[in-house]
Amino acid sequence: MDRKKWDFWLVIITVTLLFSLAFISLVGTFYSWVKSISKPEWTKGFEYVSYLKKMNLAAAPFALGILAVLGLCIPKRLAKVFYLVLLTLASVAVFFAASLLLSWKSGLIIFILLLSAIQIAYIFLYLFARGVFLFEKKGFYNQLGSLLLHLGFTLLILELILGEALLKFISLFWITFFIILLGLTFTFFSEEISKLLSSGS
Repeated sequence: MDRKKWDFWLVIITVTLLFSLAFISLVGTFYSWVKSISKPEWTKGFEYVSYLKKMNLAAAPFALGILAVLGLCIPKRLAKVFYLVLLTLASVAVFFAASLLLSWKSGLIIFILLLSAIQIAYIFLYLFARGVFLFEKKGFYNQLGSLLLHLGFTLLILELILGEALLKFISLFWITFFIILLGLTFTFFSEEISKLLSSGS
């Protein structure tokens, strides 16, 4: 498949998955709002816990899809489409295996950690093996910012899945915040940073 067509379908799939998640969230929020009007105390009972489990199960496939697509955005600049599909299928297989052995939530966490490790490897590869990536945008800091944002958004989804358990890993919140902030800074101010550093040297 041509890379331009590949990019087009990645965008279409991503937008579809995001709209699906937004729709699930909208329906779930509306249901919870209506339920709280007719039964204000329902959030304190077993019915609310059951509702949360159903919402998580409904959103899990779309979250998995977004993560899979997000994981493809970086390596598509490095490898052929065929190998990218194999990489995605292998990652999804790890998710299903972990879900069967442990739980779907544990499987999703392992899947995200795997993608994060791969994206960290891409960052080091970009820093120490220059020229192996094919970016649409030019500029060292612009490209590095793109890599950092992909990693940051992947970790952000991990935070959402951890939920209240994130309090035990509060350092992850700050690491994710710093990565996204650094990625945004490099992306939007790449030229200014380059000029500042070049003038200083």
